Amino acid sequence: MLFLGHFSFDERKDNGRFGHFTCVVVAKTASAAEKALKKLIRGMRRDRKLFSTASGVSMDIYLDALNEIADVPSDGVVSWYSSYTSDGLGAISTALPHGEVGGCKHYFYYPNDRPDIVEKVEEGKEYEGVPFVTFEPTPSEKRSAEMKEQMAQQDAQQAALTQQRKPFSKKRWYE
Repeated sequence: MLFLGHFSFDERKDNGRFGHFTCVVVAKTASAAEKALKKLIRGMRRDRKLFSTASGVSMDIYLDALNEIADVPSDGVVSWYSSYTSDGLGAISTALPHGEVGGCKHYFYYPNDRPDIVEKVEEGKEYEGVPFVTFEPTPSEKRSAEMKEQMAQQDAQQAALTQQRKPFSKKRWYE
């Protein structure tokens, strides 16, 4: 069976990156697809192709939707929809269709130790998302980020000192 995993990621820092990506795997069941997706994502990190934590902070990856595609309907199907407000405070993200349509089925991800999430979704209540995968920065990435931050602070201090020490400008008497 073909599975589409729609993900979002966040670097848990005020100025950190965030975004979305989609992965495709072949698996027999939804739980096997989840395992295959984790393996794929961790492999991309291990091979340093994506998911760098060079900024020195953790990166959370969320499985927003998992869609099983047994057969694509002849008139097509929307597998993921995201909408954001201009201020970035409100958002709607959903997998479509809800339920099974023309050989496509949506699965809602939640960890086995958090069945309360399903109850909250069914009741229309808010819930805190649980990361599908979290990457912590390596010690060398942390050191590198700290060094970059120290260099930026030194540059800012040097610029401030230079600004303070500006000599009087020379006047040209011949003008």
